[in-house]
Amino acid sequence: MVNYHTEAKDIWDRVKLLIEGLEISFQERESKLDDEFDMFTPVPKETIHDYYFRFAQLNNDMHSIGMTMMPIQINTKFINHLQPELNKFVTDVKLAKDLHNTNFDHLHGYLRQHEAHANDVCLTRQ
Repeated sequence: MVNYHTEAKDIWDRVKLLIEGLEISFQERESKLDDEFDMFTPVPKETIHDYYFRFAQLNNDMHSIGMTMMPIQINTKFINHLQPELNKFVTDVKLAKDLHNTNFDHLHGYLRQHEAHANDVCLTRQ
């Protein structure tokens, strides 16, 4: 694209347009990821592992473009939007874990240990 222009000013103008396009794309990507984070919720009948995997993917996408959040924001989002049958365990996590200093990987491990019990409770209610 740039090779077709012989004058330096034309080349420079094209480069500036390309750079502006990259900046807009970055801002759009950042805005999209921020919206995805704000609206992140579980899919019906989703396992803890699948929920964790989607959340980790979103978190990695955010880190890849330099977006950072406080651990408390990430951890709170992760545990507050789990399936309703895990509410008892979410309360336990909030009481037992320091959400300011842990990461959601540890929270996932803790909750995964209790997933079978939560599923049993859900089956007995039906």
